[in-house]
Parts: sequence; C-alpha cells; structure tokens
Amino acid sequence: MTGTDGSGDARQPRGWEAVRASLTHRPSRAQWIVALLLFGLGFGLAVQVSSTQQDALSAARTSDLVRILDDLAVQRERLAAEETRLQATITDLETSADQAQAAREATRERLQNLRILAGLVPVTGPGVTLTIVDPEDAMEAVDLLDAVQELKDAGAEAISVDGERVIATTAIVDTPEGVKVGDTVVKSPIEMKAIGDPPTLSAGLSFPGGVLESVREAGAQGVVVESDSISIAAIA
Repeated sequence: MTGTDGSGDARQPRGWEAVRASLTHRPSRAQWIVALLLFGLGFGLAVQVSSTQQDALSAARTSDLVRILDDLAVQRERLAAEETRLQATITDLETSADQAQAAREATRERLQNLRILAGLVPVTGPGVTLTIVDPEDAMEAVDLLDAVQELKDAGAEAISVDGERVIATTAIVDTPEGVKVGDTVVKSPIEMKAIGDPPTLSAGLSFPGGVLESVREAGAQGVVVESDSISIAAIA
C-alpha cells in the first residue's frame, strides 16, 4: 500500500511545482504571435477611440465658434442699426430744434419790423437827414409825400418829419396854416429823418427828377446829410 502511494507521488508533480513549471516554461512562437496580434489590436482600438474623441471635440469646438461668431455678427448688425436709428433721431431733433429756433427768430424779427412800421418803438441806426429850407412856404403836401415815398422806396425803415413819426396811416395834407404832418404843422426849415442804408437813401433823394430837384423847382433848398446814427422816436 505504502509502496504503491510512493510510486504514485513520484509520477505526478506537486501543486507548487506545477506553478513553477508554468512560469519558467518558455512561450512558443505561436503564443508570441498571438500576443503580438492581441497587443496590436488593443493599441489600434485605443488609437481609434482617441482619434474619434478628438474629432468629436474638434467638431464641437468649431461648431461653438461658428455659433459664437454668428451671434456676434447678429449683435453687431443690431447695434449698428440701433446706432443708425439713434443718429437719425438726433439729426431730426437737431433739425427740428434749428428749425424751431429759426422760426422763433424769424417771428421775433417780423414782430419787431411790424412794431417799427407801426411806429410803436423808437428806432436808432444809420441813415440820412434831409433839411428843406423854405422861407416862402412854397412847399406843398405833395412835395413832402414824394419825399416820404422816395425814402420808403430806397429802403427806409423809419421816417419822421419835424419829429412826427410817419407811418402808413399818417396824413400829410395842406391846411391854411401850412403843410400838416399828422398832428404837426411843419415850418421851415423842415427836417426829415430816415433810418436805413445812408448811400442808398441819399441816392434815392438825389437822382435827376427826384426829391431835391422837385424842392428846388418849388423855390426851396434841400440838403442831404448822411449819418452813422440817427434816432427817431415812437408815436407819442
């Protein structure tokens, strides 16, 4: 019995000896080939997975960049349109303000001109003084009317005769006492003042067949003096 067991143990290797034998056993060529194939397959799969991930990441980043650029372009266009609209609004407001200011100035100027024409305000400015010396009282109302009309045609803004402001409704008539301008009977020397451009007013009185010639024909003498500053009072 014992001899049989001992004989059996000698034919079969023990457990640790089997492990040691498998570890120290040299792999065959076929095993090396299989191992290399498995390693290559694993490396290829790893490279493919990494490449796929990188491609996906790259594609995702490009898409994000494109979307961001599109958003920025849209926002830039919106801001540009808003800037254009605001600039147009500012221009309209400035134009409206300028037009309103111009309208106010034109209204004030028109109102002032109307006040001057109505004789409601005193006026001071450059102009001329026509002095008529008429010792024989030969001047008639028509002569003074002609002088006033010539001065108006020459651009006179305001006119007075012996201190009487002459406006559209001022009557110039002959009376037994002499020529009456408004409420004043004028006497020699008669002083007519007119505010406007002095050379133009002077030329309007001095041209051939004009006021000065008519005054001389009536037996009186007229002298025109230009001045830088003449004052004419408002209607009393």
